[in-house]
Amino acid sequence: EIRPGVSQYAQARVDKRGLSGILSFVGCNANVDLGRLLTLYQGSSNKNDGDSNRPAFVSIQFPDPHFKKAHNKRRVVTPQLVTTLAQFMREGDVVFLQSDIKEALEAMRDRFVEDDGAHFFREKLVLNNDAEDHEYAM
Repeated sequence: EIRPGVSQYAQARVDKRGLSGILSFVGCNANVDLGRLLTLYQGSSNKNDGDSNRPAFVSIQFPDPHFKKAHNKRRVVTPQLVTTLAQFMREGDVVFLQSDIKEALEAMRDRFVEDDGAHFFREKLVLNNDAEDHEYAM
């Protein structure tokens, strides 16, 4: 979450529900800070199994769509973000993408299943009862 107040509120709810150490919210610009934060987070582990303190589930929900081509650089899901996540996630981990704007969702999905993202992420189509209602899991 890029807005500090929102991430602080969400983290307070995590602590209140006793989920500390299981779920975390961080306020940052993921395209600028995520690699550094995940490196610090991984380094804070007391375990040497190489699998501790890494994201197993990443959720990217309803980012600003930035329709204008000149604003594409402001989109949340960039090739650099995909590469950063691929460095820290393992096979079987989940990236959950959600948007109420079809074009925005497709643009995010494309970053993960095309270009360099195809080397790191596999797509799984999950069909619901309605043929038009489906979701992709990575």
